[in-house]
Amino acid sequence: MSLFRATSFRAAIAYTAALTLAVALVLGLLYQRLEQRLLDMQDAVLWREAANLSRVYEQEGTQSLAALVALKSDLNQGFVLRLSNALGVYLAGNLAAFPSPENTQVAQDGWFYVTTSETQIRARVLRLDSDLVVLLGQDMRDTQNLLATMVRLFALALLGLMVFGLAGGTFLARRNLARVAKLNQELQPVLQGQFSSRVSIDASGDEWALMASHINTMLARIESLMADTKQVSDNLAHDLRKPLTRLKARLEALLEQSDARARDQLADALEDVDGLLHSFTALLALSRLESGAAKLTLQPLDGLELVTNLHDLFEAVFADKQMHLALDAVAVNDFEGDEPLLVQALANLLENALTHASVAGSQVVLALQENDTDILLSLTDGGTGIPADKYTDVQKRFVRLDESRSGDGNGLGLSLVAAICRHHGGMLELDDAAPGLKAVLRLPKRA
Repeated sequence: MSLFRATSFRAAIAYTAALTLAVALVLGLLYQRLEQRLLDMQDAVLWREAANLSRVYEQEGTQSLAALVALKSDLNQGFVLRLSNALGVYLAGNLAAFPSPENTQVAQDGWFYVTTSETQIRARVLRLDSDLVVLLGQDMRDTQNLLATMVRLFALALLGLMVFGLAGGTFLARRNLARVAKLNQELQPVLQGQFSSRVSIDASGDEWALMASHINTMLARIESLMADTKQVSDNLAHDLRKPLTRLKARLEALLEQSDARARDQLADALEDVDGLLHSFTALLALSRLESGAAKLTLQPLDGLELVTNLHDLFEAVFADKQMHLALDAVAVNDFEGDEPLLVQALANLLENALTHASVAGSQVVLALQENDTDILLSLTDGGTGIPADKYTDVQKRFVRLDESRSGDGNGLGLSLVAAICRHHGGMLELDDAAPGLKAVLRLPKRA
């Protein structure tokens, strides 16, 4: 199973995305508060400095103010000062030229921002009297550097959160996938009909252990039901097949002693008994396959020899019905299976073709092919075929199409073939042969 399809991984991604978004909103609000707090602190410093300059001017005059502005400009405390008269003539400070309008942006709160090649200045212009103006501002480089550092730290924190969340999600998803893979591996014998198998339970007591416990309880119940089914099947085989066999023998004995009219009636009765025995044998075999009572005996098979023998056995039967049975087979590799079951499955398909696709002059093809992973046994007839929407239905027990209910058959042929395919880990595929039906036994290779 793909990591990206794991529910735990997708849940971890969704949780990490939601948490990252929430943290980003919190950090964004924190950044805004921090920026506003720094500006408020700068404003407080500048207003305090403005009050100091105003007091010196009022108490000591212009010369003392100019000396103080020159002193503070030389102290390199981040202040930007320019003392000038009403005409803009420079008197003192570290800003020789008044900012040009194209480099100045005025904010709504009365502060204006001056952009230079080196930095950005946040300042205000204070008029001390009608002929004296002082520009008081502060270099924003330290504040901008601090805010930029905070942005980088916030970005790294978000990146770390995302990496940690994805790493944690990957770890949890892989851990869960490993548990699922182990559970699937332990359930493989069950899929092959070995209901006595159990899954392991660890001592953690978590939800996985609880689920494993419930699975084992379910398997124990299924095993008990399958054992009951096997017992019922064995009892049916013992109680019904013997009376039917004895009835057939008695009818055959009477057939030899009867006149012509009674002989025909006895022959019909014998045919009915043979049909019952055939249906009963097929139903018993199907029940044993689906209940897991029938054990699969895998052995290397010569697929070419198997289909050739079946072709030679049925060729004359098809010729009696004016049909041609062709063989299209190649030698295949890595073919293992239960030979009696596979022979029974192919024989069922051949008998179905004789019963339901008996068209004079038509050709039936028995084929054996392979690809990289599967062995393909198929039979293609030239009959009327089966509607595509009935492909699934005809593989169920006792299902017969309306047009075939008046003929021979018991509705167990294809269901038995499908059960044999599943017993081998494969599947029965039906397709339109235009005209006719193509039935393919797709069986996995056993390399």
